[in-house]
Amino acid sequence: MRKPVLTSFGVLIGTLIFALAIISLFRFVAQAKSKAAKTAASPHATVATAPGFPLHFRDAFGREIVLPAPPQRIVSLAPSLTELIFALGAGDRIVADTTYCIHPPEAIAKTKIGGIMDPDMEKMLGLHPDLVVGSGLTPQEVVRQIDRLNIHAAYFRHTSIESVYRDTVDLATLLGLRERGEKIVADMRQRGEALTKQLQSLPPGPRPKVLLLLRINGLYSAGKGSFPHELIQLAGGDNIAAQAATMWPQLAMETVIQNNPDVILVAIGKGKVDGDFLQKEWLRMRVDPRWSKIKAVANNRLVLVPDDLLTIPGPRLMEAAEIIAYGLHPELAPAKR
Repeated sequence: MRKPVLTSFGVLIGTLIFALAIISLFRFVAQAKSKAAKTAASPHATVATAPGFPLHFRDAFGREIVLPAPPQRIVSLAPSLTELIFALGAGDRIVADTTYCIHPPEAIAKTKIGGIMDPDMEKMLGLHPDLVVGSGLTPQEVVRQIDRLNIHAAYFRHTSIESVYRDTVDLATLLGLRERGEKIVADMRQRGEALTKQLQSLPPGPRPKVLLLLRINGLYSAGKGSFPHELIQLAGGDNIAAQAATMWPQLAMETVIQNNPDVILVAIGKGKVDGDFLQKEWLRMRVDPRWSKIKAVANNRLVLVPDDLLTIPGPRLMEAAEIIAYGLHPELAPAKR
């Protein structure tokens, strides 16, 4: 009588084992589907690893980061980097930038994260960026705060035209777009070399002395080590603020009178208010006893340069150099059609 009991017990055990196996199988499938759904919904998810990634990179602050894949959700803390990302054809990857990011016009429509010096960290975290890019102007405290949020970040320090070329290729590489970056740099170099050849065709003689005013009043200028200074040199001019003690000096009127510039460059915004104010100030300078004796004023040699070209060291640097060069040397300017 015990044999049937043992057989029934064995069947029961076998049935339980089979049932547990089925339950485990269903649980495994459910977990796999859930994991796949979460991965697909994640803003950091990538479909496939791109060539060259994972990418190891050391930024201008000496920080090392490793990007597993080309970033798709970027927060830009610098107008120059915002402009460059758009120039690379990756503007759609920017999820936020600063209130100072105004070029190209599409950048204005982006979500604003705050200023260059004081970005909103809570807002940034809520956007789930996979890369934050900043410049040498980004405060170290902001750098530390972003690090504490465990967000990939890279910083670029623009110190010269050559550094802009380097940073262009580096940022393009971070985005998985190195060839596009190299093409932008090649085009910029070509324009710079063409401008240099034009200047070499001029008759020998002293360079025109240049006074750069970051605004028409106040005598705020740009000295040695600044981008405007380098652009003036490239354009065949002699910057009278080159001997100033600081990179962004406020010149004394005596310095202007002593150097007697041949041309005055003025950075100007795009608004009508800026244009009207500049016109009034220039007319005032023309009748001012001190200014009227300056050669640039007496000869009406005023050259206007869009302020964003002078202050944003990005892919339009050569455009700024050409405007300055043709203002200093009108005989080189292309004929207007």
